[in-house]
Amino acid sequence: MTQKNPTENSKIDALVLLQHATGKSRTQILAFDDTEIDEKVRLKLTALLDRRLKGEPYRLYSW
Repeated sequence: MTQKNPTENSKIDALVLLQHATGKSRTQILAFDDTEIDEKVRLKLTALLDRRLKGEPYRLYSW
């Protein structure tokens, strides 16, 4: 994914959004990084990423 102005914390943002979309912990995501995500999760993650790319901040535990 390309961004015109990537944030300094792009990897952290991506991980937090992936955690939210999948309902899995950071440890689960990193331990099983080859696991495919289903269509429902992919759509949710895409929507979250679109919001973040538009500059919308996320609030932990409430998005």
